[in-house]
Amino acid sequence: MKGSDFFRHFFSMPVLLSAIFCLLFSGYVSANTNAHVNRVAKNGEPDFELPLCIHLFDDLEMQKKNVLMRNWVKPVDLQNIVLPEVNRIWSQAGIAFRIKSLSAVSIQGAPDRDSIIDYVVKAHRNSVGKSDPERIKKLLQLIDTDLEETNCIHVYLLPYLGETSQGNTRRKARRIFVASWTDKPSGARLPPEHVRLIEKGSFVDGSMARTLAHELGHLLGLKHPDKKTQAEYGLLMGGRMPAYTLRISEINSARNQAAALAEAFQQSAD
Repeated sequence: MKGSDFFRHFFSMPVLLSAIFCLLFSGYVSANTNAHVNRVAKNGEPDFELPLCIHLFDDLEMQKKNVLMRNWVKPVDLQNIVLPEVNRIWSQAGIAFRIKSLSAVSIQGAPDRDSIIDYVVKAHRNSVGKSDPERIKKLLQLIDTDLEETNCIHVYLLPYLGETSQGNTRRKARRIFVASWTDKPSGARLPPEHVRLIEKGSFVDGSMARTLAHELGHLLGLKHPDKKTQAEYGLLMGGRMPAYTLRISEINSARNQAAALAEAFQQSAD
């Protein structure tokens, strides 16, 4: 092909239009991808801040594979280590959380206490990986939910939540359970061990802060991605190859829910 023919072919109308379209589309994607980042980063302040009421099971003991588990996480750990990491993760959506209260939960005198603890310790996932919902119903028997504030997200910290389970959310009740011990990294082959408070660097097997951030995602209406159709990876909401990222669609949805929740809390306070 001669030089003049080459340039005539290259700059032919269909090819030229395709090139222009690709440039415009890539710019559109880039602009939309960064839209929330720019808005969220404005003044370095979150657009929404939601209150957490944290309850620690102080006298709850659980035993599995000869390991006696007690809640070892202190209020100062939650305030100074866990919460800042949760807020770092959620800063991509312009959402932050603050600890409104920290309180101890006692199970002394709770009816059927031992049988409830035994059930939770033995709880495991079914054949498709779903955790046992009955264990949460039983745990609620240890809690006087009538004492819960209405304008708060309630987070209950207990030693263990069942085989390979680190967190659970009841969205309508605005209630989250998080464990301070886990056997998830080993697939329950090894005894439970302390959950690390935060995970520095790239995702390996998570942390308490990531679990809480993930469960807060559920509370804000986000779901696990479908592993069969998943096209994005490194996600906070799980799926294959999970990590810390929220998709743009998840950011939009979570922000809408955060706005509604903040308004509901404000109305309740008024």
